[in-house]
Amino acid sequence: MSYTTKIRELSRNKNTNKEAARYLDMTRKLLVSGKPESALIAANNAIRMDKGSSEAHNLKGRCLKYLGHYNKAITCYLTAIKLRPNFGEAYKNLGNAYLYAGKYGEMIKAFDKAVKLMPKSPSAYNNRGFGFQQIRKFKLAIKDHSKAISLDPNYAEAYMDRSNAYRAIGKYRENQKDIATSDRLKLTKKDTLSNAKMH
Repeated sequence: MSYTTKIRELSRNKNTNKEAARYLDMTRKLLVSGKPESALIAANNAIRMDKGSSEAHNLKGRCLKYLGHYNKAITCYLTAIKLRPNFGEAYKNLGNAYLYAGKYGEMIKAFDKAVKLMPKSPSAYNNRGFGFQQIRKFKLAIKDHSKAISLDPNYAEAYMDRSNAYRAIGKYRENQKDIATSDRLKLTKKDTLSNAKMH
């Protein structure tokens, strides 16, 4: 390959990566705007531009999950993880997709991996706690929701999720206290973006 051909190839790759990044950014914005169908188109374009992008496959999975296509979402998350084995966010999203698909054994394994890879992520703990509630392991759920709250004291959803676990085991005083805290945080709009990354 001549020097000129190499330069052209590098330039083409650079432009392709920029275009893929633009589609990824568009996918994120459309997801936040509540437009998963349009986000899916953008994610597919990002993958077309860069098939090896773990983030593109992860975002495509999120689009599919929001559209109720849980098994297809699982496939996307597994592809993202194959491309980047230590991708904690993809493991967390995989756990969510398994949860909605009713695959609880796989769900807990995925959430365990997410927590291991992202030990400072409030949403990783909260998601696993929510998963534990689905299999009626309420004490483990309370432990994870409490860890999420310790990492982010303004995480309203974690208080609400923990309140449900408390109610399930008959701890009504703690249940009511967490509901009040969650409502107060929502009213004062101090809840963090951790909230947007879950269920």
